[in-house]
Amino acid sequence: MFLYMVSYDIPKRDDSLYEPMWSYLGSIKGRKILYSQWIVPHPGPAETLLKEIKEKVKVKPEERLIVQRVMIDMAGFGAFNLGIAIDALVEGLKRSE
Repeated sequence: MFLYMVSYDIPKRDDSLYEPMWSYLGSIKGRKILYSQWIVPHPGPAETLLKEIKEKVKVKPEERLIVQRVMIDMAGFGAFNLGIAIDALVEGLKRSE
């Protein structure tokens, strides 16, 4: 299992437009860390997760979607900037499986 950071941007910031993405990412055990950014566990490569999200949520051409694997050497950076410990985040994701 890998951890991915998923960032999603819609030109108009409206909760109702983000809801399909939020629902889908929550259903696959993701955790929201910012308004439109999530940490998501996934067994496959980033390309597979990106494709699955696009199919389920119907991402429009004017919307932006980034899926990036969180690497081990990024853990300190992520913990510092997010104000959380990566170990605690990973443990929380494991408990939700």
